[in-house]
Amino acid sequence: MRVKRISPWIMAAMVAIGMPNVAGATITQVFSTRADFAAGTTGLTSLSFNLGPFYDAPSYTVGSLTITAPGTNVFGDNNIVSTELDSNSLVLTFGTPVTALGLFGGVTDEFLNYVDGTLKITLNGGATTLLTANGGTAAYLGFVSDVAVNQVALTISSFDTNATSVAFATLGQQADLASAGRTGGSVPEPATWVMMIIGFGFVGRMLRQKPSSAAGSVGA
Repeated sequence: MRVKRISPWIMAAMVAIGMPNVAGATITQVFSTRADFAAGTTGLTSLSFNLGPFYDAPSYTVGSLTITAPGTNVFGDNNIVSTELDSNSLVLTFGTPVTALGLFGGVTDEFLNYVDGTLKITLNGGATTLLTANGGTAAYLGFVSDVAVNQVALTISSFDTNATSVAFATLGQQADLASAGRTGGSVPEPATWVMMIIGFGFVGRMLRQKPSSAAGSVGA
């Protein structure tokens, strides 16, 4: 059974302790549908959630992904992953760092029903983006990071207080892992252009010198 948290500042301290302070990640692309995420990335792999009925444990692991809820247990049912205490965070830790991640999620009430709300997604304790779900269903958010990350946290940014007095950060269905897609041919850096020009000049000089050397040999 899920309960309301007792002390907000104690939960916040627990979350802070559980998150490593690793900066440097920047979100370079955001996708609002799974189709767009699949089209904009490469090597898509899905980790399907299958918790069974009334899951309640310190963590949940599927493939290289481990989900925890610092300060409380992971709570879920079948393909829904949530927290046991309201307003707590879900922390996703990857055994193999990822550069692109897609998630279905949102904010639920104590009965795992989605309500209008927004989750803040934080990469390695640094860059953030928002996942907003309305209309009683989960929403999809995919993003690409400029560097591989090994931990992502989901916290509640806002929710409809008219729909529920307690709110839980929740994920559904699966986690999509991928690599950054190609957005076109890469453009050489200025230093690379200089080296290429020097190289072309050297090759041209060698080609011009080769016939004259051959002619000198015949004359001898």
